[in-house]
Amino acid sequence: MAAAEPTGESRLHEAVLAGRTDEDLTALVAKLGDDLLRLVDGKLGLMKLDIEDEARRYGRELVAWAMAAVVIAVGLAACVASLAFALASVLPVALDPLLQRAVAFGAVGLFGIVAGWIVLRRGGARLGTHAQATVDAVTPSHGERG
Repeated sequence: MAAAEPTGESRLHEAVLAGRTDEDLTALVAKLGDDLLRLVDGKLGLMKLDIEDEARRYGRELVAWAMAAVVIAVGLAACVASLAFALASVLPVALDPLLQRAVAFGAVGLFGIVAGWIVLRRGGARLGTHAQATVDAVTPSHGERG
């Protein structure tokens, strides 16, 4: 006996099952998309928190460096003042005490300016030499172009 052809009802049942499969696949793809978006959103949130934490840490370090710079500046000012007073005590007694202190503070200040200028010139020359060496290393020589 030949195989029986499916009836209308069985064809309808198969169509409904096929439609449900497509709907289930569509729902799964939509759920996958939602889960992927949630995952990316979570990763971005974690990155944001990490960046905020790093910014806070850098801020705290910057404050610590600024406080250290203030302490160093106060210490340097105290050292310079004591050096100036020591120099004033060495100057001849015949000078007025205010003039002694003024000359001493002027001499210490002038020494600081000259020393700072020398350090800047040496540092600038060293940076210039380093910069020129870097440019020479990056720029091809005339023989290599040809």
